[in-house]
Amino acid sequence: MRPVEQKMADLPKMRTSETFPFENTGLDFIGPLHIDREDGCTKVYICLFTCMVTGSIHLELLSDLSAERFIQALNRFVARRGYPRIIQSDNFSTFKMADRQLKNLSAKPSLHKIQRTMIRHRIEWKFITKRAPWNGGYWERLVRSVKNTLRKILEKTTLDEEELTTVLCEIEVKINARPLTFVGDDVKDADALTPFHFLIGRSFVDLPMMSTPTVEEDELPLNRKWRKRQQIILHFWKRWRNEYVTTFVSRTKWMTKRQEPKEGDIVLVDNTKRENWPIGRITSVLPGSDGLSRTVEVKTAKGTFTRPVARLYLLESANTR
Repeated sequence: MRPVEQKMADLPKMRTSETFPFENTGLDFIGPLHIDREDGCTKVYICLFTCMVTGSIHLELLSDLSAERFIQALNRFVARRGYPRIIQSDNFSTFKMADRQLKNLSAKPSLHKIQRTMIRHRIEWKFITKRAPWNGGYWERLVRSVKNTLRKILEKTTLDEEELTTVLCEIEVKINARPLTFVGDDVKDADALTPFHFLIGRSFVDLPMMSTPTVEEDELPLNRKWRKRQQIILHFWKRWRNEYVTTFVSRTKWMTKRQEPKEGDIVLVDNTKRENWPIGRITSVLPGSDGLSRTVEVKTAKGTFTRPVARLYLLESANTR
């Protein structure tokens, strides 16, 4: 017996209306993770805010999942991003209740306290329909990839609170600097539109990397901490980037004959180099002996290259430009 199938709904208005960043926000939690403190190892959690329209993320570290700590995290978020109009989250009763802290947050007194805070600030709090997690699918793909990667990376290492806060800020930057689509007509002069364009009005320019310490310098505690943090961020970047291109972009990949690549398509060129998101326009399609196109020529800012279709991810179809 198969479940009843229904036509997929149109995108909700909150996703397509012109809004300020984070005016419509998705909310989720990651954890527990563990950090080093003077009195030993302790649990912490991450509160993940996701802009439903721009795909921007904001990460806040919580020492526990009490209503008080969550409200403090919400206040920090508001201080940096402004008041959201709508916050949408999973129904807390559907979270896996293996963790006692999450049970406490889902208890009625805590929920009422949080709801009173949101009402006071005129924030509408919406819950995803129970047993229908796909209702949050528009941010769940991003949330899932971030959660899975953070958990896999941070489970294997223990940082102190300030180190973890720094790592979360740097991870936030990497994700908010990812390309969403193409801007302009000339690939050579154009820029990729990123969440940062909505947050700060331009693309993000990262600080230059520190030079690699010498053997003697590498023994200094600060340099060892710096190297450890850089390795965590690099490990996260590699794993998350792979998840991103396969779960967030692949839904538009050419999977059938009628979705073959066309001249004018804007594509992300898969590249293994760190922090490199080469975007280009297909200038020529090279059909194979069976008439299907598996190789194309792509014009990027650095020149024109021949690439297999399997190494490309469609950002914007020529039909929509």
